[in-house]
Amino acid sequence: MIRLIGEAREALSGVAMMMAFRPGWRAKFDVSAAGVARSFLAALVSLPAFALIVAGANFLVASDPEIALRDPDAGFTLAEAAIHYVRLWIVFPLVAALTVQLVGAKAAFGPWLVVHNWTVCALLMFQGALWALYVAGMADEASLSAVLAVYAGLRLIAHWRVAAGALGLGWGPAAMAAALPVMADYVALMALARVI
Repeated sequence: MIRLIGEAREALSGVAMMMAFRPGWRAKFDVSAAGVARSFLAALVSLPAFALIVAGANFLVASDPEIALRDPDAGFTLAEAAIHYVRLWIVFPLVAALTVQLVGAKAAFGPWLVVHNWTVCALLMFQGALWALYVAGMADEASLSAVLAVYAGLRLIAHWRVAAGALGLGWGPAAMAAALPVMADYVALMALARVI
């Protein structure tokens, strides 16, 4: 567990360096085969943040009767939250495996997975903190909505930056590479919304 905490701290500092365009960020990630496998432990590290997001969303639904009237199925059950959490970690590797074939960057698949997984961890932690502020009464619905809209844009930029940095692509091809998994995740999200 201590090793995981140390690796998470190192990788999350790499994410911050990457997003700030600071040199040397690649050295913060273990892109060996073992590092690729261990990067999926980011799901364990970010699980408390995801729990905050789910709790915050359920708190929002419970505290706003208009939402409950408009959408009686709003909010997450434990099973629904678990399915969505698994979706976060499964869709990307499947689509990324196809994407690297399309952009001719097969050798960068492992590094892309590692950097992506730790970036998702950082994004979940950031979003969890936003929801925690709402639940704690330090933000109202309007400010939460505004900040989450900005976060949605920053999330897209983060995925673009990860693709550019990890795949070694120019900004245009990196935008395409980043867009494919993001769109696939959105399709999976919409499909799950109809089923569960």
